[in-house]
Amino acid sequence: MKKVLFIITLVAFIALAALAFFVVRRPSRAPNAGVNPDQGGNTPPAAVLPADSEYPAAGACAEPGEENVVRVEVNQDIPSPRCQKMTAQQRLVVKNKTAETLSLWFGDNKEYAFSVEANGEYTIPQPVGELLAPRVHVLHGSPYQGPAVWLMDVATPYLYRFADYPAPDAYAGPRANVDFETSPAAAKIVGPRIIDGLTYGPNFAGHYTVIEWGCGTSCQMHAIVDAKTGGIVEYSLGSAFSLQYRLDSRLLVANPPMYLDELPEAPAGVAVEYYEMKDARLNLLARQARGETGSMVCIQVITRAKNTFTGEEKDFSTPCAVPSGWEPVTAPTSGGGGGILPYDSGVRGTVTLGPTCPVMRDPPDPDCADKPYKTTVQVIAVGSPRSSPFALAESDAEGHYQVMLPPGEYALQPVGGSVYPRCGTQTVTVEPGVVKELNFSCDTGIR
Repeated sequence: MKKVLFIITLVAFIALAALAFFVVRRPSRAPNAGVNPDQGGNTPPAAVLPADSEYPAAGACAEPGEENVVRVEVNQDIPSPRCQKMTAQQRLVVKNKTAETLSLWFGDNKEYAFSVEANGEYTIPQPVGELLAPRVHVLHGSPYQGPAVWLMDVATPYLYRFADYPAPDAYAGPRANVDFETSPAAAKIVGPRIIDGLTYGPNFAGHYTVIEWGCGTSCQMHAIVDAKTGGIVEYSLGSAFSLQYRLDSRLLVANPPMYLDELPEAPAGVAVEYYEMKDARLNLLARQARGETGSMVCIQVITRAKNTFTGEEKDFSTPCAVPSGWEPVTAPTSGGGGGILPYDSGVRGTVTLGPTCPVMRDPPDPDCADKPYKTTVQVIAVGSPRSSPFALAESDAEGHYQVMLPPGEYALQPVGGSVYPRCGTQTVTVEPGVVKELNFSCDTGIR
């Protein structure tokens, strides 16, 4: 009997020792659906891990995209991509493309570590914003290293998805010549740029070509031309941080979040703008402030605006519906709260022609007074080439013009003739919330 009890006790002791050994040696695992048994990551650190650097050594980084997860690959030579941008809400999926099990970790002291079997993948279960502080983190590894992960400082979610605005199949037929009759003003202002840009073929919404040129620091201008018909849809679409668009989508985004979110702060007056190409027109869908999850709210009041290139005037449903290239003629008023205008600063004035008589008389002859001059006023950001106007304004039959601009320093010059009239250039500093007066007197050459 004693012998039996001894054997039972010995077996129980061995079983308990084996269980204790397994518990001690078994690696901890973060919850991760679909992970193979020999893969796993430890629990997240108590605080987010500080960044390894402000900017990646790899230079350019892949954009975060629109999905909830971002996928990267670890290879035997270099990871793909070498650097990946992410927003705080996205999750990271790491694919092991090698024939060996990988040990990977974030942090100098392996504060968050996990393993991935050969040709397997691992999904970090929590959003990266709960694990990593903003800026650049290196995914260390053995025997092969992973990519740099750039967690963007501000997460401005896209309000619209490119996939929700599908475009027709890409046009592959002959490219039409530019039809300047659809926009005579474009021929005078940016004709050569449009002709050159159209040679690259469609790059937006199936059969449209977006053409971009610089107009100074943080300034781009764009034209959009139908490659099938040659019709000019737009030639005065401005941006501060370029555009985002695709051949297979009718959605176009000016100052897209993926660029604005890289900045320490957004410049005054710059917002994300969403456009839809529909019925051969570019329609503004919404404007969004950096870091906001919704569109800007505007008062519902009809706003009359003027095209800065053609001088055409028409009404828009709200101040936010006024697209780039158009400026409100008068600020909307309402008994309710305030609205949002593209800019609340700019320049206005009068352009005149003189002398109008060969001999000046005393007292002056009223018939020889300077006359209003109807022309185009070019606005050039100081430091930019004169061939790249920031904006254009049209003076009316009375010589009056107005152009709304973001704060900054500009040179303005009315367009004269090949010899006369000759109009001088004036420089002005535009201040926030102020519309400055700037008048021009163009020389007719009459003596």
